[in-house]
Amino acid sequence: MPAARLTHFLCLPLVTQHSKPQLQLSLQDFAASVTNTHDVPPKAIRPIGTIHLTLGVMQLATEEQIKAACVLLRSLDLVEMLRKSVPPPQAVEAKAAECSIGSLQKTLTGVAAAETELEMGTAAQVREPDPSAPPLKVSMVGLESMHNPSKTSILYTSPYDPTSRLQPFATALRDAFICKNLLVLDNRPLLLHATIVNTLYAKTKFRAKVTGHGKNNRGVGKIDARALLEEFREFEWAKDFRIERVSICQMGAKKEIFDGVVVNEEYTEVASVPLP
Repeated sequence: MPAARLTHFLCLPLVTQHSKPQLQLSLQDFAASVTNTHDVPPKAIRPIGTIHLTLGVMQLATEEQIKAACVLLRSLDLVEMLRKSVPPPQAVEAKAAECSIGSLQKTLTGVAAAETELEMGTAAQVREPDPSAPPLKVSMVGLESMHNPSKTSILYTSPYDPTSRLQPFATALRDAFICKNLLVLDNRPLLLHATIVNTLYAKTKFRAKVTGHGKNNRGVGKIDARALLEEFREFEWAKDFRIERVSICQMGAKKEIFDGVVVNEEYTEVASVPLP
């Protein structure tokens, strides 16, 4: 039996009013450089509207499941979670095994109560600013490879958070959804990253070009990114901007077309909650 289709994902969007001009300029400069000197096809560079930090993926096949995920997001006390997000003294093992992962039916039994809280205005996501939970501000710096740099298909940049709260906060968010059986279980440590290059989006003729035969065969859509990674090792994509919300998005970016040309792509948000 084929695996269930992934339908949604939990994320921290990175495109804000402050970061967007920086990201636009950085992506333009990057594209101008790598498409000419490193043979990276333009379509492999991700559009600005898709830049985000993925916390986990979902298999929400019914409206009830989607509703349960949205209600859970809106019922979380994000201010308290941020306040408690202090860097651990040492690496902490994944909490998935500790969770009492109930069935979806059990999760849905709490939907009515959570919705009542939202309607009465008592849900935790709307609060006055709390000095003990200052905004999450990050910078996106550098470029890394998801695979062996000599034959890779994905390049990404990582967030730098000077307060070291982002990683534990993001992990706590992921664990909250895993414990309610609303996120696909993943026992690996959470790797916060924003994809910049994914050659799977490139045209077939590019894949044929870089694949080759014999010693030049790096696999479908694979590139040798060693020189590129060295060049952009300290590249600054966006500096000192606030992460403004937590979102649940649909898989598959929607294209924005102007005069027959794709000018951007964005994921559809089905639920979103602001951060302080």
